[in-house]
Amino acid sequence: MPSLLQRIPSTWFESVGALVAGLAWIAIGAQILRESSRPGPSDLAILNVAGFLLTFIFWTLYGLRFARPAVWIGNLVAILLQLTLLIVILGKGIHP
Repeated sequence: MPSLLQRIPSTWFESVGALVAGLAWIAIGAQILRESSRPGPSDLAILNVAGFLLTFIFWTLYGLRFARPAVWIGNLVAILLQLTLLIVILGKGIHP
């Protein structure tokens, strides 16, 4: 007997994955806007930002390896946004 997860069509996961990726893009984009409009050094933890960047890189490679477009495209865009956030943070300086 298939489990509950096995009964859900893979196309549903692709669609929901794309939606979740879009929500992540909005969250990162909002952080970029906040950081770029706020004066002074960033108070974001650089290791946290870098850690998410590494996570997005891993999932992009995973999605490419297993031919899952929602995974690799979603995470590739997240990489670009996260890199932008990192550049903004480094450009402002890091809070002491």
